[in-house]
Amino acid sequence: MEGPLTNEHGFRYYDFKPEEFVRCTEIKDFLKLKGTTRLWRKENIEVKRGVKYLIQNPITKVYWYRETHRYTDVRQLNLYVKDENVYIIKKENLQA
Repeated sequence: MEGPLTNEHGFRYYDFKPEEFVRCTEIKDFLKLKGTTRLWRKENIEVKRGVKYLIQNPITKVYWYRETHRYTDVRQLNLYVKDENVYIIKKENLQA
């Protein structure tokens, strides 16, 4: 995979979608259960840290590179998933 480009503000992006990224169809790909809990409830989930993903700008067709972190806005990420504008690395879809 060829690395992402960087704009004048230091943000990384691609002007094409790399092969290893696939469209994310579920917000659960970015979430995990806390500790030993088994129920998918708001209070039992947290963001998986370090998940690499792309957000496509549907107007410019640029793919902005991002990684999840402690303060990732799950509501905003869920909107991208619903709009079909977020792509995740294939192998990360298989991780628990």
